[in-house]
Amino acid sequence: MNERITEDAGEEFAPSRYGLKSKNDSIVKPYGTYELFFEITFQVLQKLGAYEDIGTPEECRKAMERQRGKNPVKDEYNHDCCPTCGWVVYQEEYGGRYLPHCENCGQAIDWDN
Repeated sequence: MNERITEDAGEEFAPSRYGLKSKNDSIVKPYGTYELFFEITFQVLQKLGAYEDIGTPEECRKAMERQRGKNPVKDEYNHDCCPTCGWVVYQEEYGGRYLPHCENCGQAIDWDN
């Protein structure tokens, strides 16, 4: 599984953590532009984290495609199969179950046609 790159290890974001040390070990405060830069960077990383939670645009597109019902296709034994992966979604000899979604890949099956 992909590890999130926006993990903060439980620490609160604070621009002062990025302050520079001088020769006498006193913290030199960053300029206001640096604080603004870090704040904007933090906001961007938060938004990136939200996208990591829902997936990449390509993953979202594939998930949406699987939600659109497709007609089953017949295999060589005349079973109705998933058009995406070929999994049997209806077999009369096993109780005649019409599955609304493929058990293997999750593709929605449109039985209206």
